[in-house]
Amino acid sequence: MKRMLLVVCLAYLVIQLPSCKKDLLLDQTLNEVMEVNPAESTTRISRCNTDRRMDLLYQSHPGYRSEILEGRQQEMLHLEDRSPNELALLTIPVHVIVVHRSNHALGTQSNISDQRITSQIAALNLDFLRKNADAVNTPSVFSASGGQIQFCFANVDPNGQATNGITRYATNQNFDNNEIAIKKATRWDPKRYLNVWVAPDIEGLGYAYLPTPNSLPSPDEDGVVILTEAFGGPNTGAAAPFNLGRSLTHEVGHYLGLDHIWGDGCKVDDGISDTPNQAQENYDCPNHPSPSCNNNGDMFMNYMDYVDDDCMNAFTTGQVTYMRAILNSSRAQLITTGRTSCSGGTPPPAQPTCNDGIKNGDETGIDCGGSCKPCEVAASGVDAGLSSLTYAISGSQACSPAVNFKVVLNNYGSTALNSVVIELTGNGSQLLTFTWKGQLAAKGKTTIGLPAVNLSGGQQKITATSKNPNGKADANSNNDQTSTSLNVPGGSQLTLVIKPDDYGADISWKIRDSQGKVVAKGSGYPDYNRNQINESICLSAGCYKLTMYDSYGDGICCDYGKGWYELRDANGKIILDSDGYYGYRETQSFCLDSKNRISVQGVDRDARTVNTDRRISVKPTKNQ
Repeated sequence: MKRMLLVVCLAYLVIQLPSCKKDLLLDQTLNEVMEVNPAESTTRISRCNTDRRMDLLYQSHPGYRSEILEGRQQEMLHLEDRSPNELALLTIPVHVIVVHRSNHALGTQSNISDQRITSQIAALNLDFLRKNADAVNTPSVFSASGGQIQFCFANVDPNGQATNGITRYATNQNFDNNEIAIKKATRWDPKRYLNVWVAPDIEGLGYAYLPTPNSLPSPDEDGVVILTEAFGGPNTGAAAPFNLGRSLTHEVGHYLGLDHIWGDGCKVDDGISDTPNQAQENYDCPNHPSPSCNNNGDMFMNYMDYVDDDCMNAFTTGQVTYMRAILNSSRAQLITTGRTSCSGGTPPPAQPTCNDGIKNGDETGIDCGGSCKPCEVAASGVDAGLSSLTYAISGSQACSPAVNFKVVLNNYGSTALNSVVIELTGNGSQLLTFTWKGQLAAKGKTTIGLPAVNLSGGQQKITATSKNPNGKADANSNNDQTSTSLNVPGGSQLTLVIKPDDYGADISWKIRDSQGKVVAKGSGYPDYNRNQINESICLSAGCYKLTMYDSYGDGICCDYGKGWYELRDANGKIILDSDGYYGYRETQSFCLDSKNRISVQGVDRDARTVNTDRRISVKPTKNQ
């Protein structure tokens, strides 16, 4: 085990790691840190790179994976019946290494501030002690526990000198390409300290190397690596949707021996008895229940899944049990007292408080309450709040479908509510303002259906905010918002324009995808009405065939009117067209790419047999 460094290092340096299963777009801030111009390049990032790192380790040490699985099984058998809340508090000394560009001054860009680092450790403690405010969002069907594990900055370095637990390392080298060298130059004894490297240029949001109950990773690899833009507690500069510090919670879970919650799918779980089997990772923030593998719902809100930070909120009792087992076996030297300012008992409140724009420590609001100044309470005592934002999508043929949202309005105050203003925003842009009027008793709640909004295709973060309850200031603004994420169907907006002949009832059309599935169609047009027909169609990237039919077999030109048809893009540009002389049917092929660019592939003329029989009808013709 101790000799794995050379092989892993060489493999790491010569192999270009593939991209992760799921990519997430970075925002502008991250593009700047990664030195990518978002106008010229789409930068993508995976949530976690631990699996890739461990795969390299398994290649050089084939028995290590089996050791992890067997050790986990044995520890679970011995310890899973013990309640973590009855166990002693375990304290881990933390050493944070800020790896930054040499030209970034302290507190700017990659050279993040001490305040931001402190807020991250505070968030980590809340999660592991299950004192996070969103713990109430864990569905009761799951077993969730606090870990009785706390993290404190080291106050004594390996040389016995006083420290604040934060060091900085200036370099212009890529961290991933120089991981071992940078870690060697900066690490403290990994058996006695949790080393956390914060770096601006890693693949993914973070990674760590898993221990077994009997073995540790190489000392030159051991520890946790986190992307700069995913490091920090709320409101301290981390990039949404990874801005609540949960990337470190996730990676420390790996550092303490946990696999991803989905394991390797339905038939190979994560080795923890009380996590449900699930097929694969989850993203964004699904609605519960979201079942797979015949379970009653994935535990997507688990810290070891891939959802957004504001969707994660729990470890299970089994996960906590195994992490504590690791701390009492292979990582036992970590929890020896004497290297932190909080070596036992209750963890100190997060610092600084009262002036950092964060609700931390014993604050009951943002920079107020507890040991800070009292929170301002409106004289009205009216307190409205929102929760559980849900949605339903309709109009799937449109590229901007209508979405109906429902939100739960809660009356947390002692005064009945008779009106509340609700604002809805999507990705930061206002969608609607709605005023609810009614009667909601104190401590009551009701579900409100909001007017439908049309959303463009793609990933959307929707936030609902309550304002002006009963026309007054809200007594507590901390409960006014709730959010959800959804992927809105979208694609290229097309218009099929048909100029019919006298016999519109003969006309029909279908668009089929590359698998032959009908994705759009139309028929039932009136006779003797030559007004132009406009059919709106929304298609995703792919190849399609448009077939125009005439049931009589004489097309739409020319004996009974000079009909034609055109397929146009969103700007009115003609993609393909026809003079209408096609007999029973005519098929034209076209393709759309992911950037809504369109290519035409030609006309199928095999079916252009024309019915030359004259109509015998009392219907008027063009010349009558």
